[in-house]
Amino acid sequence: MSVEREVKIYGQVYRVRGDNPERIGRVAAHVDKMMTDLLGGPGRGLSTKGAVLTALNVAEEGQAYRDEVDQLLHNVRQRMEELLGLLPE
Repeated sequence: MSVEREVKIYGQVYRVRGDNPERIGRVAAHVDKMMTDLLGGPGRGLSTKGAVLTALNVAEEGQAYRDEVDQLLHNVRQRMEELLGLLPE
């Protein structure tokens, strides 16, 4: 079920739709923190360049997590094959 939630990111209020209002809030807070860390306070204004830099940082963070999960899955599969090889036939 899709819900709408109001969030504040970099001094601006947005209405965001999603399935999980708590997650929407966490994601919005994370993006707000990244923008503030990268660009300074909201009083400095938002440029397209600032938004793109923030998007790149969020995407890189997500890719790093995906890479880590892929490596963990590879390790689990490898270990599972080793353990299956130890079973009597």
